[in-house]
Amino acid sequence: MEIELKLALDPSANDTLRQHPLLAAHADGDAHDAQLLARYFDTADFYLRRHGAGLRVRKIDGVWVQTMKAGGSVQAGLHSRHEWEGPVARAWPQLGKLKKLIDGDGDWAALLDAPGLAERLQAQFAVRVERRTWQLHVDDADIEMVLDVGAVEHNGAADPINEIELELKSGQPRALYDFALRLLDDLPLRLENSNKAERGYALCSQSGTRIHKAAELTLDRDGSVADAMLAIFHNCLAQIQGNEAGVIHSDNAESVHQMRVGVRRLRSALKLFEASAPCPPELLADIAWLGDALGALHAADAVVQRLGHERGRGRRAIAAAGAGLRARQHQAQAPQAAQARRPAARRRRPRPAPPAHRGQAEPLCAGILSVAIPAQARASLSGSVDGIAG
Repeated sequence: MEIELKLALDPSANDTLRQHPLLAAHADGDAHDAQLLARYFDTADFYLRRHGAGLRVRKIDGVWVQTMKAGGSVQAGLHSRHEWEGPVARAWPQLGKLKKLIDGDGDWAALLDAPGLAERLQAQFAVRVERRTWQLHVDDADIEMVLDVGAVEHNGAADPINEIELELKSGQPRALYDFALRLLDDLPLRLENSNKAERGYALCSQSGTRIHKAAELTLDRDGSVADAMLAIFHNCLAQIQGNEAGVIHSDNAESVHQMRVGVRRLRSALKLFEASAPCPPELLADIAWLGDALGALHAADAVVQRLGHERGRGRRAIAAAGAGLRARQHQAQAPQAAQARRPAARRRRPRPAPPAHRGQAEPLCAGILSVAIPAQARASLSGSVDGIAG
């Protein structure tokens, strides 16, 4: 089982990380640099992905290595997955060799027995990165830390990668978080719940970011209060972090709404378990800040939606008023057109005065604009704009 903590790092801080004193203090030897190109394979209908697995072939130190990862879980940036890997002769998977590695795990071995799977495999996307690796000994844990800088690539499109991976080689998972928190004192980091394979599949399907609502939660009737507390906290965090990409990278108001709901649920849960597990004031302050920020975004989204709605109503009203104006103009011009069709002898009479409304073109246009949007809507829009300006 592979256990690693993924952290997104702002690219502007890469040099700061490379020279960070924590690495010098805990590194076992010099850092190692490598250029990595990995190709990810699946069928046209994404058979492996649909069954919770990923398959890649990557060249490492001149040797092609195939790796399959499957199952496991992701919680608060901590990725735990089954992993099997071994050398292959070329840049293409060899399922026979892979099945021998997985032989002890029947369910995953059976996955590779699908009829014609080897023939249906094709390269779906690639991951190209420059990797720097450090071997660290931190307290009682051994950690492999890497900085990956590059991109996921598919058909000319690319999704940039700039992330840290902390893989636990020995010790307890808590050591990964402790070390990450120490880095956070000096570096702009955030937890990363998506792995490279997931980002590659998103690029292939052009699915963009997804909306994550709260998952159904069932508590064990015989479980302890601590078990229930952890299950509820994890459920809230999954909803918050599941919508993080949508809040950062898209303009989907639902992502903001769902993350805001997750934060509100988390604050309620913290209050519920306050006597048993009081939350540090600094963390409560951060959660409150996030809730306020999301609340402001949610309010702004509501204003934008209302503006769009009122603008649509205004356009329809203006179109209707314009049609009415053209009808009145046609009606006023009808007598002149009829007279123009009469014989010349019968037209030798004084021309009638122009209709009175023609000299009032500008006031009439202004009147159309004034009635196109009802007074109540104008007041609403005015208040919205004032609110944005304020």
